[in-house]
Parts: sequence; structure tokens; C-alpha cells
Amino acid sequence: MRFSGSFALQARDWRLKADTATLYGPLENPDTVVIQGSPAHIWVHVEDDNRNIQGSSERIEYDRLRNIVRLSGAAELNDGTRTFNSGYIEFDIKSNRVSGAGSEAGSRPGVHLVVQPDEKEPSPHSQKAANENEQHKQRGQ
Repeated sequence: MRFSGSFALQARDWRLKADTATLYGPLENPDTVVIQGSPAHIWVHVEDDNRNIQGSSERIEYDRLRNIVRLSGAAELNDGTRTFNSGYIEFDIKSNRVSGAGSEAGSRPGVHLVVQPDEKEPSPHSQKAANENEQHKQRGQ
């Protein structure tokens, strides 16, 4: 089934927004969805570990049977702690594995990864800086 125009699909644990979409399988529970846009967007909630995955790219394929998201064309994916930017990204939701490749066209050469630090346990360096900052505040500086 193919849709064009402003497309949006929302389920209990996932949402899609794009310019065009092709659904494979039943409309109420598709096996695979391929969307395209400038950019297309996906959001998936993973109940097993209560995390949200968000992505955007020119083309997104969500293989719901295998729990795999493939993004291509100026792709960006955030899994709550890491942000990936590349020409192509494949994310296996169940195993939490990511693979990527730069684009041939060079829109986003290489693969870029940003990892957010764990706020629960500050490093000794950041704790020392915070203590020094607090001491300066107390002295009125």
C-alpha cells in the first residue's frame, strides 16, 4: 500500500512522519514500512528497557518483524545516550547494535558518534571543577 502527501502513522509504541510511505502487510499492523521525506522521521519506544529511539533521514525502512531500522540519506539516530550521524545507519533494536557507512554523495561523509556522559556518576575531574566553582561562589567571586 502506497501513500503520498503529508503522511503520519502512529501506533502505541512507534510513530512515523514523512512525505511518502509504502506499507507491506496489513495496514493496522504492517510488517515493514518504508518512508521518504525531507526528512522523514521515526520514533520507537522500547518497553524492555524503557528507552526511546528517534531518527530522521531522507529514507527510513522500519522492519518490524526483525526489529531493525535502516536510515539512508543524511541520517541521524538517537537512542537516548548516543547520537549517530551518517549517510547510512542500521540499528538493531533488540540487540542495541548500530552499523553505519558514509554516503557516496558526500552529504555526510564518514560516521559521527556522540555519546552522552552518565550523569549519575561524575568523573573525578568534573567533580573537582564543580567543587572549585562552588568555592568561588561562596567567596563572592
